[in-house]
Amino acid sequence: MKQFKRNIGLLVLLFLSSQIITLGKADLENPDREEQKIQQIESLLQKSDKYLHLDLFDQAFVYADSALQLANSIEHIESITQSLLSESNIYFVQKKFAKAINIYFELIYYFNSTDNIESNAFVYKQIAYLYTKLKKYDNAIIYFNKSIGYSEKIGNDKSTANLNIDRGRVMVLNNEFANAEESFRKALEIAIELNNRYLIIKSKIELALLYDIAGNVDAAETTINAIEQLLIKSENDTLKAEYFHALSSIMFHSRSFDDAVNNSKKSLALCRKMDIPDLIESNFKLLQEIAISQRNYKTALLYSNKYAEYLILKSQEQHSETLRDSQIVLEIEHQEKELEKLRAEKIHQQELLYGKTRLIYALFALGLMAMIVALLLYFRAKSRKKAIEKEKKQKEKIERQNKRLAKTNEKLAEAKADAEFARDSAIKADKAKTAFLDIMSHEIRTPIAGIIGMINVLKDIDLDDDKREKLFIIEQSSNDLLDIFNDILEFVKLESGNLVIEKSEFSLRNAISEVELLNVNRAKKKGLVLKVNIDKEIPDSLVGDEMRIQQVLKSLLSNAIKFTEKGKVVLNIKYFGQTVDNCSFRVEVIDTGIGMTMSEIKSIFTAFSAVNT
Repeated sequence: MKQFKRNIGLLVLLFLSSQIITLGKADLENPDREEQKIQQIESLLQKSDKYLHLDLFDQAFVYADSALQLANSIEHIESITQSLLSESNIYFVQKKFAKAINIYFELIYYFNSTDNIESNAFVYKQIAYLYTKLKKYDNAIIYFNKSIGYSEKIGNDKSTANLNIDRGRVMVLNNEFANAEESFRKALEIAIELNNRYLIIKSKIELALLYDIAGNVDAAETTINAIEQLLIKSENDTLKAEYFHALSSIMFHSRSFDDAVNNSKKSLALCRKMDIPDLIESNFKLLQEIAISQRNYKTALLYSNKYAEYLILKSQEQHSETLRDSQIVLEIEHQEKELEKLRAEKIHQQELLYGKTRLIYALFALGLMAMIVALLLYFRAKSRKKAIEKEKKQKEKIERQNKRLAKTNEKLAEAKADAEFARDSAIKADKAKTAFLDIMSHEIRTPIAGIIGMINVLKDIDLDDDKREKLFIIEQSSNDLLDIFNDILEFVKLESGNLVIEKSEFSLRNAISEVELLNVNRAKKKGLVLKVNIDKEIPDSLVGDEMRIQQVLKSLLSNAIKFTEKGKVVLNIKYFGQTVDNCSFRVEVIDTGIGMTMSEIKSIFTAFSAVNT
């Protein structure tokens, strides 16, 4: 009975330890699951971009929205912002500018929470562009001002200059010519400080166009002539195209029609070369205006037809490119479906194989158990028969030797026979129990290992969250059961005297860190502080039995946390000196728990006794 109680107590202790280990494993596996979801989000966003490129907006939005929902489920800020940007791009391409603006306002909330000034500057700039598309120029100017403010904070002078140019253009559209001139001149000052020829030319072109629109032809001509000297050394065809367009506009307003036409044609040639659709449209419109002002309606119609031909050709090119991309996407999707079929077939075959293997193991285990029971019954019957025969022979011998002491010798013989029978039975029963536990712990570990292997296979299958959580519970329970049988095997070794204390090199600090990791979550749940102090004089590399040391530390810390309701638990490893071959140190566990009296301290090393007050 005492032995039975001892076994039950050991099993309970092992179960509690396995629960602590399970909690530690769960914490370690969380980052892996999050990383897996982040990879799924990236895959969804790639598919969304692919469909957006093919103008399949509904499919693109479905993937982007799925990525956003998954990112919200793990509260991963970077993935959330990437998903929102993808949705805003879809709305922009669809020209749903108001919806795109709403998403950018949502992005501002996330960027403000991370103090990301550079991202805020980008978002405010995008909002300003969208308000410009909606022709809400007052709102656009407000957000250009905010974007310029953030750009100045981070010291990005080039971006600040470009934003001033864009703001000036919107101010021109809003008929704020004085403010527009100030914005263009601010951009020009920054460009001169940076010695950036591109920005200098760009700023002066905008100023020349502003003067032209405002009717200040002299200022426009002076500014445009100054640009010509800078363009001689420039190889930027885009700038040259803008320059010739601006010069053409100024010439047109000064009634120099031939020069205006020549410069506009130069700009148009460069625009076609660089493929600048907006500037091509502006040049065709300008040429039509020049022809109409000269009352040359036939030429104006000719330019209109040429622009229409350009648009048709551009549309055909885009359509052919879209068809080509669609074919590529369809081929990729077909290949992906074929791969999925192959994977599914392989998984099915593996499931069948493992199912058969598990059945074989189960039948083998049942057969083995039946054989063990039969052997036990056989040996029991045989031992009884031998005991009876031996008792009869002893009785006959005693009767022959001394008839006078027949009664006394008969009682002594019976007592001796009973004692020897009980001793032999106890020895054989103990050996049988040890052999049974040894065989069972070895053989049952085999099917459990098969279960764990099957679980690892199932983990590679695409399961929903509910099934994956159930699979995780099965995996935990299987590992706990395997740990219990491993500990039973050690218990058998201990009883049989075969337990060996290993001597191998290990890291003391790593071993203690693993014990701390297993107990820290349990301490946090109770509101306790778990602290570990190791004297720096203790060498890290030692030779000994790492697992036994960890078992002792786990038991001490688990007990301290169990009986401590508030405060802290401290593990101190103190240095006590060392020789050439040995290092001495003392392990202390200090807690703010209920404590013990002197009488209770005396009983703590008594087997299977506990102090609970």
